[in-house]
Amino acid sequence: MSAPGTDSLIALALASALICIWLALAVFGVTWIEARRARRDRSLREAWLARVRASLRAEQPAAQAVAARVAEVGLDATSRLTARISGQAAQELAACADESASLRGAQRLCASRLWWRRLRGMRTRNLLLSGEPDASAMLRDPNAAVRAEAAPWVAAHPSPHGIADLISLLDDEAMRVRLAAADALTRIGREATDAVQRRLEVGPPSELLLEVAGRNPRAEMLPVALGACHCDEAGVRAAATFLLGGIGGPAACEQLVHLLEDPSPAVRSAAAAGLGSLAEWRSASALAELLDDDVWRVRHAAAAALRALGPMGRTYLRRAARSGPRPEAEIARHVMDLPAVALEWTTR
Repeated sequence: MSAPGTDSLIALALASALICIWLALAVFGVTWIEARRARRDRSLREAWLARVRASLRAEQPAAQAVAARVAEVGLDATSRLTARISGQAAQELAACADESASLRGAQRLCASRLWWRRLRGMRTRNLLLSGEPDASAMLRDPNAAVRAEAAPWVAAHPSPHGIADLISLLDDEAMRVRLAAADALTRIGREATDAVQRRLEVGPPSELLLEVAGRNPRAEMLPVALGACHCDEAGVRAAATFLLGGIGGPAACEQLVHLLEDPSPAVRSAAAAGLGSLAEWRSASALAELLDDDVWRVRHAAAAALRALGPMGRTYLRRAARSGPRPEAEIARHVMDLPAVALEWTTR
């Protein structure tokens, strides 16, 4: 006859084994369901794309070829199969769909308790290009994928509260949401600049907020940019340097020259690019000193900036190119041989 303690241990072991078996079955079931759904979606997508390719082989315009397939699977299924369509193709899709029925379906999906249905609803809203009803509340959705999908909708239908929510998402915990918000604010453009400037003036600006400001700079942002150049975080200083290059002016150029000596390579390269985009010829000698920098991206930015300065900058480059096989000679020859279009983005 076994002892009471032994019986307890056996019962505990059996219970643990049953729990492990149940968990294994649950994981297997969920995995099997997801795999089956993925196979079904893959087959639907392949059939859908095959029909599109057949239409294209018949010399039907691409947007019409995509739009002609909507009637077969519905707009919501189209958004699920294609993930994202924009431009003329999206307009064709919205034109051929039953907009009122599709919009009602998208609204129902957006109100679902399941995040993947809300995501499909937002994708359908983006396909419909419909501004009503307001979908900016989806920027506060608990799921990051839904928040990121709502950002393009707000960019297409900007409003003061939507822009404010986008700015708050620049500090979101999910990187995909932060990048989607930054992209949306950039697409909105000047309409969002006032709100971005007010946020810059409220408190210590974040790196991403400064980058967004740098894509639509204005002179009133100069004090904030100058102050952020003294931040302890290298990323913030680099973004502020990028903003200074967009603002321009004597104060900005003077600060950019000082930033050529910053300990961060990102800041030094951004300062060189800013001076090149502003064509600040008085910085030529300071830029030439960076041609032997330890970091290649800094050397490249300095050489590209010198080339953008015109005859004076090219004089420094030719002088460096004749100095021998040192790093400055190599980068000088490299940049001098590049076509102008290859340097277009380097000095922006």
